Amino acid sequence: MIKVVIFKFKKNAPIEKIKQKIGIIIKIVVGFDIGFNKTLSDLCVISEVENLDDLKIYKIHPEHLNLMWMKKGW
Repeated sequence: MIKVVIFKFKKNAPIEKIKQKIGIIIKIVVGFDIGFNKTLSDLCVISEVENLDDLKIYKIHPEHLNLMWMKKGW
């Protein structure tokens, strides 16, 4: 199992619908940043996929890219 953590999102990103739109996501958990470091975002999303092949699909999936605040550099 592989877990993916995302901290920055586009404003009003439909995070709650991402699991339905990307069928390879096993589990998705959304949590709030406790504000310890003011440079971090308000939310943390942890997505789980089965294996590296699924992670490769998830990484470039249009629905996933649509959520991201920063699309370049990873």
